Amino acid sequence: MIYILLPAYNEEENIEAVLKEISAVLKDNKEEFKVIVVNDGSTDSTAEILNQCSSWIPLEVINFEKNKGVGEVFRRGITDICRQAQGDDILISLDCDRTHPAKIFPKLIMALRNGDEIVIASRYHPESKTENLPLLRLMLSDGINLMLRFFYPIKQVKDYTTFFRAYKVSLLKKALAAYGGVLMEQKGFS
Repeated sequence: MIYILLPAYNEEENIEAVLKEISAVLKDNKEEFKVIVVNDGSTDSTAEILNQCSSWIPLEVINFEKNKGVGEVFRRGITDICRQAQGDDILISLDCDRTHPAKIFPKLIMALRNGDEIVIASRYHPESKTENLPLLRLMLSDGINLMLRFFYPIKQVKDYTTFFRAYKVSLLKKALAAYGGVLMEQKGFS
């Protein structure tokens, strides 16, 4: 089973298109899948759109009444997925703003099926490109990634700040057990 974790905050303009792209890619991949959306206190029509989409895509929505921040969204999403998933299942996380193309899911899945435990869909990969990202955000992201690579070098990791990742659920379950169920303590965006 492939689990897709989507954090959503006021994504009425993007959420349906993202779900359609995910559905098209994973139906072609012929693997069972489920999308888990953590709606982080959206004040627009994100919740209503998700309700409508649940008629045509396997979807579970976790609604937060108030915005709790990305740390809490991922903590809750990962914990809930690990409770229902089997060890050989896969979790893919990505943003809802249409900056992460689902068309590369098959490459992520293949890498995990071939023995990797985590795959990061890096913006710094030679085949990647960054479009429509404000210059200040791009400079901040590049600066933070450079700093993290210098202070915390991890072999083959170039993009430390992207949410576009794929994990073997077995690894996440081991990490949750090792850290007493707490993989993230940060409440907001850091």
